[in-house]
Amino acid sequence: MRIGREDYDNGSGGGGGEREQVKPDDTYEAVVGAIDYVGVQPGYNGKPPRDTVCIAFELSERDSKGRRFVMFGKYGMALWKKADGSGDCAPLRAVLDALRPGSDNSEVDTADFVGLNCRVLIGRDKKGKSKLEKVLPAKAGQAMKAEQDYTKPFGLTSWLLKNRIDKE
Repeated sequence: MRIGREDYDNGSGGGGGEREQVKPDDTYEAVVGAIDYVGVQPGYNGKPPRDTVCIAFELSERDSKGRRFVMFGKYGMALWKKADGSGDCAPLRAVLDALRPGSDNSEVDTADFVGLNCRVLIGRDKKGKSKLEKVLPAKAGQAMKAEQDYTKPFGLTSWLLKNRIDKE
């Protein structure tokens, strides 16, 4: 996976300086470019540490240099789903269910999700910057392919791997 700080302006921060932002408060077509296990990450706001994956979503929207924006989602690896039919589930399960609607995503191989199409809702964080809010199923006929080279660690994954608790 590769989206280096020095050569890619993504919409989600993850590097020093001001970055070009994808327009918030809108929904974009996207493709899953990469899913990477980033180890056990420290909890925040009193939450315990957790095994974590990072997903790179390559958007249809392009920056001023003609490159697609990439937004990142960081998720605990839980795949629980309430049995009461309420639809409540773990955040990662909600993403996987949006990528493969109608599938039993109780056991998955993350490699099966790379290249799948979806739509993403982009909102704003507390500072007003673009933030990945929600992953939605793809539109009928949507057929995006990733354009980036995801064979080397990308910026956010590299940072998360440096900060993992369970360093190998």
